[in-house]
Amino acid sequence: MSTDHQSSTALARAKRLVQLYQERRITEASVISGIAELAAPDNVDEIVALLPPELEAEFGEWVRRLPSPDSSRVVFWPLPDVAVRALSEWMRTKQQREASSPRYPKEEFARRGDAIYERILPVLVPGDEGKTIAIDIETGEYEVDADESAAADRLIARIPDAQVWVREIGSRYARHFGPRAVQVSP
Repeated sequence: MSTDHQSSTALARAKRLVQLYQERRITEASVISGIAELAAPDNVDEIVALLPPELEAEFGEWVRRLPSPDSSRVVFWPLPDVAVRALSEWMRTKQQREASSPRYPKEEFARRGDAIYERILPVLVPGDEGKTIAIDIETGEYEVDADESAAADRLIARIPDAQVWVREIGSRYARHFGPRAVQVSP
């Protein structure tokens, strides 16, 4: 059986599971475990996208409880190894996307970053001028370093899902990881 045929068969089975769930003929647990069982590297995104929105959080928790596919422990789990690996990779990718995605419009991001910077500015030492400050606009936590990447990396190491605003201390310009600087009020 070709990979394309297996994938289309798995998608058809997943659609049928969701239909049975929506008709209240199977339980939440049955549709979650059934969809997980059908997952493979070539179809995991399509299969998971079929989940009804009300089951997405529970499915995410279910996947988080899966044993690591690289674990040396012997674990009896009712899923094929290929499904465990596909779901683990899907969850890792999903978490990275969520952690690195901006959660605010640009204007709100800038407003928050500037407000925290202005609040922090009086406690920075004169020797910090010209260095970079990386600020998490949600917590107000920050790191200062002469190297922009080092400051941001240390902040992200402490707060993995940080929403990072980067600015050169003493400058009127906000710095982004994007292609241009944006002028802010002095």
